[in-house]
Amino acid sequence: MHSSHAQAKDQIEILKGEVRKMLIHAVDKSSQKLNLIDQIQRLGIAYHFEIEIDQLFEKIHRSYFEFHYGNDDNLHTAIHKGMPRLEARRYIPLYQEDPSHNEVLLSLAKLDFNLLQEQHQKELGNLTRWWMDLDVETKLPFARDRLVEMYLWMSGVYFEPKYGVGREMLTKVAIMVSIIDDIYDVYGTLEELELFKEAVERWDIDAKDGLPEYLQACYKIILDLYDEIGYEMKNQVRAYFAEAKWFHQNRVSTMEEYMPIALATSALEVLPVTSLLGMGDIVTKDVFDWLLDSDPKMAKAVKFEQERGHGPTSVECFVNNLELPRKRLRRSSVTGGRRVEGH
Repeated sequence: MHSSHAQAKDQIEILKGEVRKMLIHAVDKSSQKLNLIDQIQRLGIAYHFEIEIDQLFEKIHRSYFEFHYGNDDNLHTAIHKGMPRLEARRYIPLYQEDPSHNEVLLSLAKLDFNLLQEQHQKELGNLTRWWMDLDVETKLPFARDRLVEMYLWMSGVYFEPKYGVGREMLTKVAIMVSIIDDIYDVYGTLEELELFKEAVERWDIDAKDGLPEYLQACYKIILDLYDEIGYEMKNQVRAYFAEAKWFHQNRVSTMEEYMPIALATSALEVLPVTSLLGMGDIVTKDVFDWLLDSDPKMAKAVKFEQERGHGPTSVECFVNNLELPRKRLRRSSVTGGRRVEGH
């Protein structure tokens, strides 16, 4: 088993060298260069050639700009918005059926996909053992088992082999955020939720003594998992409690009250911060400062949350405060979406 794994890795390195030559010595015609890049991206192997692809894009852009002075086209728009590994799985057999397919690209794509899938399966096995050891089914029977779902989501954040530790850590964080969300949305009483919030803010194992048994179990799991990111988790639980309080009081908050709470309960802070922790030396303090100081620009889902008995959304707060019809918000949503994408 170990021998075949090593042989596959050696073969991948050989094929990567051949593909690099193809990129470096690509034909002069821009359409053919772009077609080569498109094939590499769709086959799910572009992460091996980020530098070469960027250089090729720069070369294409420079030559285009020199020929069409003043027409500043954006060549960095994503070719699709799907999950890279799923897109590769769908595209590889289609590419194989293309009579003009490149055998080197196809071989590399297949080997790379299988080897990386093997790593993902091992990570999912590690997470499954962690989940079973927690005994959530007994201690927190109301909690949804979203292990595979969350791992799939986090693989969408980064799927590359070097981010394995970060992927597992981020999945655990996402699972616990989901469990806490379930507690605050559908299970705990307001009194229990306030006790839990106070315990999390203390961040001390002795604080669990006054909690119901199910919250003691949840609290211990949180402390064990989030020792290194206690500040973020305090913000998270504090925000969930504010939402629960509004819901129990049947109160619609002002937009100013709602937005900082919503940014926390949507996990738009804790999950990105955790994802950066798993990326190693490439992440600097400046990156964390940028993430924590920036105001995330995300549109919030509305109808589904309300149908299952949620607290008021940003749309309802805005409409309630300013008495504006919902259609007036569409312009803000479109503008916000563009800002999220960096336009």
